Amino acid sequence: MSTARWAFDVGYQVIVCSDACDDPEPEAHAALVDAAVFPQSWIGLWRIANVLPTAEIAVLQTRESAGTGVQPFEAPFTQGGTSG
Repeated sequence: MSTARWAFDVGYQVIVCSDACDDPEPEAHAALVDAAVFPQSWIGLWRIANVLPTAEIAVLQTRESAGTGVQPFEAPFTQGGTSG
């Protein structure tokens, strides 16, 4: 989480692979990566990153490498973590 936060703070567009990270507490993991679990959370990674499963990230990489020019997503947030 701290790496994602740092990357966001310095201006990177962050993608978190939800099924490639973990927390010892399954409820904590769910609260960090799924806005529906704890929408009031101020630490939810969805506030600073696009949280996607591995399969969706692989599709984005395939589209980008194929030269389609398709933008995989638009950031739903603004600098500072405020939803937009």
